[in-house]
Amino acid sequence: MRSFWRALRRNQLALAGGVVVVFVAVLALLAPIIAPMDPNRYDVKKILDGASPADLPVVPVTDQDGVARTPGEESPVKYMLMIWSDPAPWATLPEADQGQIMNEYYAFTQSIIDSKEHVAGDPLQGVDTATTVRVRNGEVLATDGPFAETKEVLGGYYIVDVADLDRATELAAQLPGARRGFDSIEVRPLMELPTEFNH
Repeated sequence: MRSFWRALRRNQLALAGGVVVVFVAVLALLAPIIAPMDPNRYDVKKILDGASPADLPVVPVTDQDGVARTPGEESPVKYMLMIWSDPAPWATLPEADQGQIMNEYYAFTQSIIDSKEHVAGDPLQGVDTATTVRVRNGEVLATDGPFAETKEVLGGYYIVDVADLDRATELAAQLPGARRGFDSIEVRPLMELPTEFNH
């Protein structure tokens, strides 16, 4: 009787081992299909029913910014191009040269509007118009002048919506003041806020 139970146990272990082997084999066969699947792109049930991913329609995915993009398409990133300028060289330029530079800025702005990379952008008035606000112990203190006295001051900015940092850097180098060596352009990505903070 004891030998019967031992034989039965061996059969059960062998059966369990066989099931595991079959399961692993099925996973190995499905891995090339399942691994690259994007659940937003493919109907997983249809894949498991035998349809090839290549035979299924591509379903656009709506990004956080509300734009529908094909899966795999790079989602643009917003960067701020901060134009730090030394006012001294500008002040020594003839009026005609100043006008030429402003025209070049208008042309640059129009070019990124046409390429749909422009989000926002404005020049700032001179640093002598700045007011710095501080709150100390509940008291609001407003003083004339910038937060810090520096040689280069923030003269303006652009916000661009581009594919990557390389493109943002390329645009920064095209700015007229940067090309002339007057300005330094600080490029920084905008922080993406959670969906609940978007209005």
